[in-house]
Amino acid sequence: MKDKAKEDKVDTIKILEAFERVYNGEEPDDILKSLALNNPAGENPEALLKAHKWIWGQKMLIIQRVKEEPCHGQT
Repeated sequence: MKDKAKEDKVDTIKILEAFERVYNGEEPDDILKSLALNNPAGENPEALLKAHKWIWGQKMLIIQRVKEEPCHGQT
């Protein structure tokens, strides 16, 4: 993202805002349809947003499993 910011600060801000939208539940493909992003450096925005969605989803699954498991030593 630092390399992107050096090349195009406006689109870097758009990508960061898109991360927040993914975090709030929007689909990366829907977000990308509504944005026209340049990709002057680094990974393409589609890959970044989809990876962010996957990582966030994995984190939520782990949290859910931990909440469902009984604590050790408790019956």
